[in-house]
Amino acid sequence: MHALSPSGSRHKPLQAGGVVLAFGTTLALLAVGRRRGDPSRAPARAALWGWCPAVPFEAVNNAHIDTLGVLLTVLALGTATAGTRRGALLGAAIAVKLLPVLALPGALAGQRSPARVARVASAVIAAVALAYLPYVVASGTGVLGYLPGYLQEEGYEPGDVHRFALLRLLLPDAAAGATVVVLLALTALYVWWRGDPARPWRGALVLTGTALLLVSPSYPWYSLLVVGLVALDGRWEWLTVTMAGTVLYLGGSPCTASPSRRGRTARPPGASRSGPACAPPGHGGSWIGAGDCAREHRLCAYPRTPPAGGRFGRLTRSSCSAPAPRRRNGPGVVAVEEGGEVAFAVVFGGGVELVGHLGVVDGAVDGA
Repeated sequence: MHALSPSGSRHKPLQAGGVVLAFGTTLALLAVGRRRGDPSRAPARAALWGWCPAVPFEAVNNAHIDTLGVLLTVLALGTATAGTRRGALLGAAIAVKLLPVLALPGALAGQRSPARVARVASAVIAAVALAYLPYVVASGTGVLGYLPGYLQEEGYEPGDVHRFALLRLLLPDAAAGATVVVLLALTALYVWWRGDPARPWRGALVLTGTALLLVSPSYPWYSLLVVGLVALDGRWEWLTVTMAGTVLYLGGSPCTASPSRRGRTARPPGASRSGPACAPPGHGGSWIGAGDCAREHRLCAYPRTPPAGGRFGRLTRSSCSAPAPRRRNGPGVVAVEEGGEVAFAVVFGGGVELVGHLGVVDGAVDGA
């Protein structure tokens, strides 16, 4: 997409791609609904996707790649039989984003034949393997990228749990993760064994919606898959999962839950509660929105202008007069205010990569 986009177009080509994928998903929902569902209700059900506010916000404006995964999942579940084609399409969806793996038990709903189950499963595995093969050859185990750090940073790490909001109302943190695994495994078995093979999307919706409710990620774009499955099945009550994700995203983050338990300071190392946060002398840096997340990330504020290499040069530990923080949970973002501008830097281990700044002009924010 970057290579094909005109110079200076910035995010617009991505948003245009989001429009194409969202509209394509609407057409796929109409086709599947008329061919395999209830033809008279197909337009109304497709509207559950097309008119859901999450679609223009997350699929188009924010241009999340999840939309491609939704499109491929709809096409997979819309196939006439559980076979190689369904498995290949679902495998392609999983290769785009891991979340559609939750649709696999639904894709196998009511299928008791070992041969048919094997055809679908082997096609899924083959599609994922084929998509990832070039990356495995190029980077080996690095193909996992930031997934392990993501699981830690998002609060799924044993002994440091910030997720599973519903279960944590009833259970201690230590039991929440294991309970979620058991509940999801039982739900998957039920969907597979008792599901309706004529409506594989129904079981996929039950498992996907249940997973998001139990795991409670605070990213509403994850629930785009739920919206697509709702449009196939017509069970609009599951759209509340999208609403819940939006509330978590806008109303709080995992950073806010743990500081009282872990006893971390409210500012990064070297920062006072009222003064600048470990910014180098003469730069007058201060935390922007440090708040609770500063407790988690323990990051140092760095100057807007790097000492060498231009505005987008590479900074190292020696670039900041205060010791660079040691961070357990992978990359993090810091912000420094200086001269009416806000600079952003991303911390990777012992180094800092300056990625840009925001200029504040007459109260408006201009990205650079």
